[in-house]
Amino acid sequence: MKKSEYIINVFMKIIATILITFLMTLLWLYGTGRLVIGENSEGSVQKDAIIAKRDLLKSIIQTKSISTFNENLADEYMMKGYVASLGDLYSTYYTKEEMDIMLDSAYGSYVGIGIYMYLDTSIDSIVIYDVIKNTPAEEAGLKKGDIIKSVNGELVNGNNYSKVSSKIKGSENTKVKLVIIRDDKETEMEITRKKVEIVAVDHQIINGDIGYIRIASFDGNIYNQFKEAYEAVKNDGAKYLIIDLRNNGGGVVTEATKIAEMFTDKDDVILIEKDKSGNEKTTIAQKDKEITMKTVILVNKETASSSEILAGCLKLESSNVTVMGVQTYGKGVIQNLYQFSDGSGLKLTTEEYYLSNNEKIDGIGVIPDIHVEYDNYRTGEVDLENDKQLIQAIEELKK
Repeated sequence: MKKSEYIINVFMKIIATILITFLMTLLWLYGTGRLVIGENSEGSVQKDAIIAKRDLLKSIIQTKSISTFNENLADEYMMKGYVASLGDLYSTYYTKEEMDIMLDSAYGSYVGIGIYMYLDTSIDSIVIYDVIKNTPAEEAGLKKGDIIKSVNGELVNGNNYSKVSSKIKGSENTKVKLVIIRDDKETEMEITRKKVEIVAVDHQIINGDIGYIRIASFDGNIYNQFKEAYEAVKNDGAKYLIIDLRNNGGGVVTEATKIAEMFTDKDDVILIEKDKSGNEKTTIAQKDKEITMKTVILVNKETASSSEILAGCLKLESSNVTVMGVQTYGKGVIQNLYQFSDGSGLKLTTEEYYLSNNEKIDGIGVIPDIHVEYDNYRTGEVDLENDKQLIQAIEELKK
């Protein structure tokens, strides 16, 4: 054999050995059931440690706990914990059932009994402030002022107020048990849930020529409800307007901006939104001002989110509007909803909003033009004798 051929044969054997060794190594790595890239990297080791801890917890629970382990429920809580790690009060993971309720409310209807509630901090109790007409709540005899003591056997108060609404809502034609207190007497009621159309705007004429419009929330078809209420009071002879946003915790942002557009001039800036990258989106009035009558907007410390957008915008941009009350809540961030293929979803804070002068709202709130203290306001009640803010609003309009 020639020397050159011998060298080539040796070289080919070396190459073959390297190739076989590589393939065997690759087969071993893939044989573990996972693709290993940078096995010694800190991220991979940390992830393996988390998985190992989770499996250890699961094993201990399944073998030692006297409670039944629900793996599906454990996965849902894991998702909730992942989002909770943001430390953001407004970002939440929703199960499919919770997401269905959230979407129903946003689109203007839900399955429930038809009541509005608030937390009366003076007695640490949940109180009904309004009952929607033609709903199971009205049929069952629930009234304004009723105190809800328990839902399905679970006591409710300030500690779990945020969860009460979801406990009362549910699937159509199912029942919910309430214990209510009225005149110091307890009564248990079993009410069948039905589809409820959200009516969050009501109106009336006060003092002969003042149109009073209350907006309870911005969930649902609020813009159209407001337009109908405005037309109604105008046709009834209203020369002035009071818009009551007290205890309104917000809702769909576009419903508020469309109402703001009725009070602003074309091309006025209504809202500025900024995302985490600093990108800006500006909402600008597309139409000429529609409402020119002298108007007072009432706000309090529970006025939040979309309500602050409306009050803050009109304070700056509308010459015929005066904002009265106390400094508002200060929720100046916007959440987007993401729905997943299994029906679950994510509500995530994605933008912060600013008023037309780039004034920040989050953590600050809207400072009214005229400061008037009043801590005893009860949503849905028109009290012309004791409501200091409403009384002063009437005086302001009549100046």
